[in-house]
Amino acid sequence: MPLAKARAGDRLCIVSLRGNHHTIEHFHKMGFCPGTEVQVISRSLSGSVVVTIGDTRLGLGARMSQQVMVKV
Repeated sequence: MPLAKARAGDRLCIVSLRGNHHTIEHFHKMGFCPGTEVQVISRSLSGSVVVTIGDTRLGLGARMSQQVMVKV
């Protein structure tokens, strides 16, 4: 499922990233890689999310959060 559909409090594993080479490279630089665990801190109705990866808190807009595929 896309990260944009996750709920606050969910702990998820990144399965895959969608987008062009530039977008995927940008995700990797932020720490979004397949196999990485993320915890959702908050999600807006539009699909924007705030997550933690390790000790880092990151925000993604709705469009980008649709491109991060996750599983429980």
